[in-house]
Amino acid sequence: MRADARVREAARDIGARYGVDYTDDAAVTALPTERRKSLETEQRRPAGGRVPELSPQLRALLDGRH
Repeated sequence: MRADARVREAARDIGARYGVDYTDDAAVTALPTERRKSLETEQRRPAGGRVPELSPQLRALLDGRH
């Protein structure tokens, strides 16, 4: 990347859109670990905890109170 200014600038533009400095080796190296931890955390959440905005009517149906 350092040898080709076009690639370096493209990486900076993409990084600016996503909030990541893709020209920083340490930051890019840490990304897979961060993403894996985030995914593992999300997978451990109970399904019911993902949809707290259920309407009272739908909640009653799911709870068998119809």
